[in-house]
Amino acid sequence: MAPSSKDDDARAFEEAVRGARPLSGRPKVTGQPDPPEPGRPVRARPAPSRDPMIVEVSGETVAGRRHDVGADVIRQLRTGGVAIEAQLDLHGRTLDEALRALERFVIAARGHGQRVVLVIHGRGLGSDASGPVLRPAVWGWLRGAAAARAGVLAFVTAPARQGGSGATLLRLSK
Repeated sequence: MAPSSKDDDARAFEEAVRGARPLSGRPKVTGQPDPPEPGRPVRARPAPSRDPMIVEVSGETVAGRRHDVGADVIRQLRTGGVAIEAQLDLHGRTLDEALRALERFVIAARGHGQRVVLVIHGRGLGSDASGPVLRPAVWGWLRGAAAARAGVLAFVTAPARQGGSGATLLRLSK
């Protein structure tokens, strides 16, 4: 009977390591971090995140912020106690036109030092049977990397007196 390939592999391994000596010092386990040294504090590393924003959607409302932005910014926007410095109305635009206009608007507003802006996208009541188009597209853009690169720090559905679910307030970086 011919030797199996497992036997061949075992013999080849034994031949390869014949004469090998253990390394000096403590053994290392590959793929695992070194244990902490006694007396040194261990710092937890934040888990890498794929999404640049933390976003909560509930029915017709949205709230989102970058990971490095505190929840207090969301509370401030939700109360409407911030002055709106610029606004963009996307009514009547196609989806592609609206998203291009939104990105240009955010970049320009930030360039002019404006920190709080309002984007009016409508509730989608005039949309066909498939439902709203602009509002979910605006929210999708806001939760992505393009919005973070453009300087969006946080966003919420506007308070009722500022447009309610038909508009979104944005907080921009300096």
